[in-house]
Amino acid sequence: MIYTRSPYYIDIDGTNYEFAGRYELKLYVWKGDSNAVPSLPNYIFKSSLVNKKTSINISNYINDSLSNSNPIVTSGIIDNDEVVNIRVETILMTAEDQYIPLTDNVQTNIAIYGYTLFQDGKNFTPSPDSDYINLFTTSEQSAYNDLILGFFTSNFIKITAQPSGTILINTTFNRSSTLSNKKTYYLSMTDLKNLNDEYLVVENGSDPTIINLVKECKHEPITCLFKNRWGAFQTFTFFKKHTENIRTTKNNFTRKSYDRQNYDYNVNGVKSMKLNTGYYSQEVNKVIEELLLSEDVFLKIGNGYIPYNIESSSLEFKTKLNDKLISYELEFTQAFNTINNV
Repeated sequence: MIYTRSPYYIDIDGTNYEFAGRYELKLYVWKGDSNAVPSLPNYIFKSSLVNKKTSINISNYINDSLSNSNPIVTSGIIDNDEVVNIRVETILMTAEDQYIPLTDNVQTNIAIYGYTLFQDGKNFTPSPDSDYINLFTTSEQSAYNDLILGFFTSNFIKITAQPSGTILINTTFNRSSTLSNKKTYYLSMTDLKNLNDEYLVVENGSDPTIINLVKECKHEPITCLFKNRWGAFQTFTFFKKHTENIRTTKNNFTRKSYDRQNYDYNVNGVKSMKLNTGYYSQEVNKVIEELLLSEDVFLKIGNGYIPYNIESSSLEFKTKLNDKLISYELEFTQAFNTINNV
């Protein structure tokens, strides 16, 4: 898996070829069957080698083929269409335009719009150590009504409501499929507030993930849907107090008049919300960090998800040792003007 918010370099080395001075790199990006490589590449790169070596960052070019993010609105096990196949072919060229295909430099992979960390190093591509990988960071989650989590798995997913022991979902997956939209999956659940249980246990071959079902009596919890580090959507619930605001912009002019001199025009506004998380464990710091670094954020208002930008740009992380109880307040701004002007 290539995470394309971070650079991914193709290294070209012609030191073993005496007359190699230039290179040609072909990049193919497509959805669907990974065996159905397009006849023509999306991009062709040609240039000279420097000391018979060079590196090309292909992430931005892959991003051109990744679809715009849309919130998940259905329930169940959902295929993820925001994954693409890639293939890279490299050819060395001599001064006499002789072509030398580098068969050991042919790469095939899949890519998603996630990111790696600086300390991960160059071309970090985490992969399942056996049959699974969770496309979310923390092993502890809390939910009120809506839950969305991503999985990259060829094993199974089983969800049990506790303490009743009711099995809600028990299904298997097949990551060996050659289709790009079958490589990762979403688990999407709604109406959790109607369950009489205390928590859900999600099993998929790794350590179980615990979903605490929080009953909130005073405030109306708001579900945040965001794209995390792994390029997958996940939900996070703000359980406590929230406030709404509007910030307006306008131009004005003055003219000679006996009834009115000052006039406003081009008046518009943007609404914002301040949301309080309620109390979480210290593990929530990982989720808050990924939320602040996300480029795709939605809040569920009424029955639909609305795009927002996070206004909060800095945050001091709390710990159990220093702060005892851990909660955060974040400010979100709608990603559009209140009055439609487009």
